[in-house]
Amino acid sequence: MKSIQISNELYRRYKNLGEELVDTHETLMDKLISLGEMHNRSLSQQTKVGKTNSASKLEFSFSELPVVTHTRIDRWTLDGKEYSDASWNGIIRDLLCFLDRQKTDILNQSSINIKNGKDCSKGYKYIPEIGVSYQGLSAEDALRAIKEFSEKYELDITIHITWNNVPNAQHPGKEGIISTEYS
Repeated sequence: MKSIQISNELYRRYKNLGEELVDTHETLMDKLISLGEMHNRSLSQQTKVGKTNSASKLEFSFSELPVVTHTRIDRWTLDGKEYSDASWNGIIRDLLCFLDRQKTDILNQSSINIKNGKDCSKGYKYIPEIGVSYQGLSAEDALRAIKEFSEKYELDITIHITWNNVPNAQHPGKEGIISTEYS
């Protein structure tokens, strides 16, 4: 294990970024490094734009995911059915409910933490309809989990997103479609 020395001011700022009773120094550093990596990936992909369709929306497949930090979900569909909960964690919630109805063993998914019963600690979110709790995910982690579910269970998923008009967004102000149908 390595040690680093930082100024008191930088340490104060660093500590203020963490979530009390959830983040350790290591988990907070991991989050910060992940954000830096996403930012660097976003900058390097600024010129790599997805295919533009006739409605001027950028199209992406699950094989080449865009950076979805700073996005909002406009709508999404699963096997042709439109779902109203338009958030990254809302999609995870709806997918877990869908898979549970399909009698899938949702407790053993590799990309998300799931527990039987109600747990609202450490970012867990309870789904009363199926009696499990899952740990909330960032947009990037949620999209990777959605991709995993899509591939593992051959689900037809389409997500319509809009990037916020901020400098760190991959495609500020643009609309995009992420889909299993795009080739």
